Amino acid sequence: MTTLELLLLAYQRSGHKSWRKFAATLGISQTHAQALRHGRGKPSDELCLEIAQMAGIDPYTALLQLNAERSEGKARRLYEKALRERSGASIAAE
Repeated sequence: MTTLELLLLAYQRSGHKSWRKFAATLGISQTHAQALRHGRGKPSDELCLEIAQMAGIDPYTALLQLNAERSEGKARRLYEKALRERSGASIAAE
């Protein structure tokens, strides 16, 4: 799940009918929320944690995904590997 998909899921699950109210719940401006929604930038780590909580998604996984998207090269591959391992561990635990 990308951070954009995470944001949209959090919005859906928040029950808010407007991005202005959703943004206020997150403690950010509507402009910031709209920028994130349109793929212009990434949330901070702290904001990512808030979004993950609202979406009902594991915060560790959300942070790994966010950092994978921010990174390049070897660092990105390591984050992606950690995500795959995390996903495998989740499936094995079920």
